[in-house]
Amino acid sequence: MKAIWERIVKGSVRELIRAACMLSLAGLAIMSFSIFSPRPLAVILAMSVGQVIGGAGFACYLVAVVIDAASGPRPTPTAAPVALADDDSKPMRDG
Repeated sequence: MKAIWERIVKGSVRELIRAACMLSLAGLAIMSFSIFSPRPLAVILAMSVGQVIGGAGFACYLVAVVIDAASGPRPTPTAAPVALADDDSKPMRDG
């Protein structure tokens, strides 16, 4: 179990989000099968299997959010220093 968790943590968050999207779409497709084949057994199987696959997609999304939140703030890119004009170089006005 520890090896599986380490592999998930080392994987990127983007891959987990991609897996969550694919699983959710597959679950939705399986659930929508019951619309085209409204027999009782097909509806029960489509809803059960579709919910399991959709739940796995949601779990992937939650793991991605937890990993991203636990990794801390992302470093911001440093901008090149901006040279500011010296106020002493401007001519002074009377008055």
